[in-house]
Amino acid sequence: MALAARLVLQPRVLLLDEPTTSVDTASAQLIKAAALQAHRVWGTSLIIAGHDQHWLAEICHDILELFRGRLLGQGQRTLLFGPWHDEADGLTAMPLDDNQRFLAAGRPKNAPAAVAAIDARHRCLYLTPHLAPGHQRLLEGTVVTLGLEKASQQISVCLAVGQTRLTAYLTRQALATGQYIPGSHAWIAYSPQTVEWY
Repeated sequence: MALAARLVLQPRVLLLDEPTTSVDTASAQLIKAAALQAHRVWGTSLIIAGHDQHWLAEICHDILELFRGRLLGQGQRTLLFGPWHDEADGLTAMPLDDNQRFLAAGRPKNAPAAVAAIDARHRCLYLTPHLAPGHQRLLEGTVVTLGLEKASQQISVCLAVGQTRLTAYLTRQALATGQYIPGSHAWIAYSPQTVEWY
């Protein structure tokens, strides 16, 4: 009802704060469709605060990520919540399922409760581990979803490593192989030095 009352005014700007929270799936689809219709028909600018990363990546020209009141930057980032443990060589580790560990460079002040962020642009996907550069860390997972980011026209792939979800971008050449499909196995490669601490 609140959205309908605003749309009647044919607004130039529409601010939506978690527009699909606490509604059923059918209602969420109606809300999304109504907001996009306003953009197409009246040129309404949409400013959306939300957690539905796949939908936001699909429709938004710009995505800014916030965490604890800090601007993380543009694009998709994965936030990893500890517990973290000190490792050798100045690395900090978080155990993942399947006896894997996510490694990050540096030691945050409050390691057990620290939050790490890694940008999707700093990760690459490989179908076999031997194709990855030797200096990068590898995690094995299962492809969950593929998406197309509207602004960048990049193909994002969500990889499940146990209960943890990591996003990376895929080149069109890699997509053309037809091997990155939901349910397939892949390896995500990253450098611990690209991890940021919060």
